[in-house]
Amino acid sequence: MQKDLYICFLDCVKAFDRVQHKTLIEMLELLDISLDGKEIDLIADLYWSQQACIRIDGTFSKWITVERGLRQGCNMSPDLFARYADRIMRVVKELDGVHIGSVNINNILYADDTTLIADSEAKLQNLLNVVVVESERKGLSINRQKSMCMVIAKSSVTPYHSKWGQT
Repeated sequence: MQKDLYICFLDCVKAFDRVQHKTLIEMLELLDISLDGKEIDLIADLYWSQQACIRIDGTFSKWITVERGLRQGCNMSPDLFARYADRIMRVVKELDGVHIGSVNINNILYADDTTLIADSEAKLQNLLNVVVVESERKGLSINRQKSMCMVIAKSSVTPYHSKWGQT
């Protein structure tokens, strides 16, 4: 395609632990998949009915209700997180990334890994700004130290450094 590619690999801080249960259930209700009300209620009960306490030397702390996080080791957790992340990424659906034919591609999602793709620094920065804001609105935060940006260039260019926080 004779274009440079600007790519940002995003890492969320404790992604599965930060999923807000109420937001997750609202997202499941909005999805156009074949989940009926009973299945959504079952998932809600699985997450909303969680309580936890801490035992130290045989003494139990006060019980608390767990209001966020996906269950570790649960077969549904990766899929639930993918749907949670997909709802976040819908805000960038129409933003420019890389056009291949008539298709605009600006992100790739796999479980809790997110990659943003654009054909210019400005477009990537715009994608990044929108994703950071929307992620924070949904309870997720981007780990700036573990997230990386790179350029795949047809010619020699200087390294790309994201301008975090610019709007």
